[in-house]
Amino acid sequence: MPTGPLTKFPLHAAGYHDGRSSNTVVDRVISSYSSSVKAILFNRRRRETVPTSSTVSLKPQPKALLVAMPTTPEQSPLSFAAEEVHILHAICASVGLKPVTPRRRKADVLPHLAQCHIFHFSGHGRSSRLDPAQSALLLEDWRRDRLTVASLLALNLASAANRQPFLAYLSACSTGQVKDGKAWDESIHLVGACQLAGFRHVVGTLWEVDDELCVDMARGVYETMRDRGMTDEAVGLGLHRAARQARDRWVASSGMARRGGDVPAEGGRLHELGEGVSSLELAGSRGEAGSSRNISALEGDEARLYWVPYVHFGV
Repeated sequence: MPTGPLTKFPLHAAGYHDGRSSNTVVDRVISSYSSSVKAILFNRRRRETVPTSSTVSLKPQPKALLVAMPTTPEQSPLSFAAEEVHILHAICASVGLKPVTPRRRKADVLPHLAQCHIFHFSGHGRSSRLDPAQSALLLEDWRRDRLTVASLLALNLASAANRQPFLAYLSACSTGQVKDGKAWDESIHLVGACQLAGFRHVVGTLWEVDDELCVDMARGVYETMRDRGMTDEAVGLGLHRAARQARDRWVASSGMARRGGDVPAEGGRLHELGEGVSSLELAGSRGEAGSSRNISALEGDEARLYWVPYVHFGV
């Protein structure tokens, strides 16, 4: 539960990254974040029967709202967004969830948000520096009617007596980023908005993410929930496993595998970027320019750290 400038640090990726040690957070613990103590207490007090393959007879059938944006007006195309949702469509159906894919406009998505158990968005995200409440997930009509932090907060999804949506997975860039230093402690970003609106768990990102890697990360989370049940533990564990696998592949491809051990560790060091932003200094990049789910250039070296920015907020 970081505060102040620490909210910009990838604390889950901290450790000794000298190529010889497993003294890293990711090799030792499963990390979850929260916007506040109040949010943790609220979620732990609310319990709901989470749908599984044995509860397919529930009426109405629990829904998984799946939104893919392979093309977005005035943004770069995302070649893997549709594939990501296609994979999740089959996984959700296998555990008793009814996949729902509405028109990709705010007016069509919002009504389903009020009824879904899972919301998965695969597309571009926008983080606003001047007004964090206007940070948005970009749908087809984003230029005139945006799905913003403010609109998510207005939903108050947890107001129903016996209902709490289970997971919001925001597979887009910068959904957990606050650019305004005056608002660091307020968690006014898309991830925080989903949590405050009522979602028990939220998966989001701290900065730019790679389009192709997003598919692997999402598959890892949902397959863990499929295999271990849709439990609180499964969400954090799924993201943890996917991040470690992505980290290990990066290490192997960079020729920095740790000597004398089973788990490779990153090469690099923590360093300070501009305006209090912290990152890991690692060489190399997974994708080419334009293959990330971002709408503007990144500040600093975050774009090279494709396994780091994924974060879990929840119980």
